[in-house]
Amino acid sequence: AITIEHLLSIKLYTSFDNLSYAFSTTFRKENDKETDEHLKKRNSQYWNWSKLLRETVECFGTKIDESAISIFYHGCSYLIFPLFIARVCVPTSTTPQIEVASIFSSGDGIILELTKYGFRSDVKYFNCAWLSCYGNEDERFFFGGHKPLQINSIRLVKNNENYFWFVKAMTFLNKAMDGKIFTQKEKSLISKRDYSILDKLMANEINDGLYGTSKFPIYVTQSFHSFCNFKKRIKIELEAMKNDYSNLSNYFMKKKSMDGAVSCDYIKSLFHACQYIFIFKHKGAQEITLNQNILKSMLSQIIKINQQKNKIQLKLIKICHVSYGQRLIETFEAKFKKHGWCMTVVYAKRKRKSVTPYRNLQFVRQ
Repeated sequence: AITIEHLLSIKLYTSFDNLSYAFSTTFRKENDKETDEHLKKRNSQYWNWSKLLRETVECFGTKIDESAISIFYHGCSYLIFPLFIARVCVPTSTTPQIEVASIFSSGDGIILELTKYGFRSDVKYFNCAWLSCYGNEDERFFFGGHKPLQINSIRLVKNNENYFWFVKAMTFLNKAMDGKIFTQKEKSLISKRDYSILDKLMANEINDGLYGTSKFPIYVTQSFHSFCNFKKRIKIELEAMKNDYSNLSNYFMKKKSMDGAVSCDYIKSLFHACQYIFIFKHKGAQEITLNQNILKSMLSQIIKINQQKNKIQLKLIKICHVSYGQRLIETFEAKFKKHGWCMTVVYAKRKRKSVTPYRNLQFVRQ
């Protein structure tokens, strides 16, 4: 059962503003020069309080799946988010009342609209309204970060703008670039509007960068630019790319009929910080059959990637579970090496020893 100590931990957080502010600052660095060790040392001063708050939420809170509340609002200062999946690792106050959230995001602030991530979620929150001195705020408290929340929309208070459609489109692109397989319900929610938004955002990012000619709000172009500079790993699931979100394949695949011919040069030109690209198929033991055309396409892309002026270089391209002729590999090894890349075959480890290990083809920058 919940103890008086747990209730007091909530009471202290919700009713004593200066104390809760001092506590919250120990979860983020004071400046870029602060080390992780120093941050942990500051946070350790509140160890017992942190433990009690975390236990209160995780052990005695309400599952978001079992809640009548579907949207939680959080007002904060002007922030740019590279992703719209939030792990609430710091103490976070929310409210189901957007009017309350607007009080905490006055001026140049924003309002985050948080919902559960996916169709099922084990995320918990604690209803603080009956304990807080500010009962009118109808506060719901999140703390833990074990499971993520979805940022469903962002509202810019100053301009009274709601960026729901932009957040939805960018979330869709992020899932596609993580190689996610969409459910039938998720597929049905993808619209022409999503593709139209992404077409313009990607064109603006590649051609003009952050301050291009896009007619979109600056917050949107800043967010997309931050997203493109954040992604270090790109995963392309071939069947999903060709069938589930085929409009994207016009950008991210050379030819739909050419299995494994992913547009790595386009990926690197869009995602400036990308260091690793993985190409694979989810379904069973389905192999990607390599041929001369695929390796020729990859070689021409390697040459283009070498010519790109990126501060962060692409290190690895891996095509998983491949079949090929040995003579084909021998023919192209020297050609890739000439341009500073090593083409090697690596056998993947399998959990069961009785299962034959499958082969991955790697292109590694030397």
